[in-house]
Amino acid sequence: RQCRVQHLGRPGCRRGGAWADGAQLHPLRPTHGPVPALARGPVGRAAGGDGPGSGGAYPARRSRPCGGGGRADRRLAAGLTIMDSLLTRLLPGGDRPLILPVTGPAAVGGDAFDSGMWPLHREAYLGETASWSNDPAVAVLAPKAAEDSAHVPFLIDATALQGQVDEILVTIDYSPFAHGLTFRPGRALPFLGFAVKYEIAGALRASARIGETWHVGAAWVSALGGGCSAPSVAHARPDWQQGFGEMRARIWPQSGRLRLNIRHPQDTGLANGIPAHFLTELRLSDATGAEIAALDLFEPLEENPSLTFLLPPDLAAGEVQIRARDNLGNKFTGSVGGQR
Repeated sequence: RQCRVQHLGRPGCRRGGAWADGAQLHPLRPTHGPVPALARGPVGRAAGGDGPGSGGAYPARRSRPCGGGGRADRRLAAGLTIMDSLLTRLLPGGDRPLILPVTGPAAVGGDAFDSGMWPLHREAYLGETASWSNDPAVAVLAPKAAEDSAHVPFLIDATALQGQVDEILVTIDYSPFAHGLTFRPGRALPFLGFAVKYEIAGALRASARIGETWHVGAAWVSALGGGCSAPSVAHARPDWQQGFGEMRARIWPQSGRLRLNIRHPQDTGLANGIPAHFLTELRLSDATGAEIAALDLFEPLEENPSLTFLLPPDLAAGEVQIRARDNLGNKFTGSVGGQR
């Protein structure tokens, strides 16, 4: 405010309300009221300046010689502190997500997230005349914001529903691949943990069918996107095929929890020059070969997917056989639990 060019040895000092080279002086005045309290401090009258510490206004000052660079630096530092505080609250994982759902009585089709895709997905996957309702008994747990759009974890718990759950259909509102997976619990509990790729912020919905009625739960995730269109990390390693199809699993008989991981690139086909290559099915069976639960899988499932199931005590105490297959015909088998 005192010099046009600071400390460069050029004329530009204010003299009697005008610059030394004849240019007119236009005093700086705040346009949005007092400066936030975060900026108040030593930059003020007590420090020999005329910044926000003087009360938030910039009164007219008498002409002074050049040399206000220190005060300007302090004002800049205070401004950066304010900006840093504002931006931190808007970043993923901050005080609130970047995008908030629209709720209220005007939401589309009773949808709390006011999604333009849910009516279309409901007709395509549940049926045009399907009986459905939003049901809090279908819990969908997810982070508010995705730290990694290629790995967005979800936990679906429909154990509070009354009756046998025939299937749980997972859809993603704004994704190039709307159908995430279909889970048929069978003799397992209607409980599933998994992670998917997110292309853009939106809701993931779990529709649990009991007979002819669908019970729907959903969770909104704020994501910067790109998870579906980016190539898998595995292709950056020349030896990625050496561990391809490797399974790792563990079962906890006391709780019935089964955790399973399969090494697979899960390519969606959207990355340039990389064809689609993803898992299409997974089956759990007991020691006799009788099916326990089944999964139909699609492109959004994360790379090297990990899945969590919940089994009743009698099944968790015995051997569980695992069979999987991908869209190129590759088959993967393994087993966990039982006597070793």
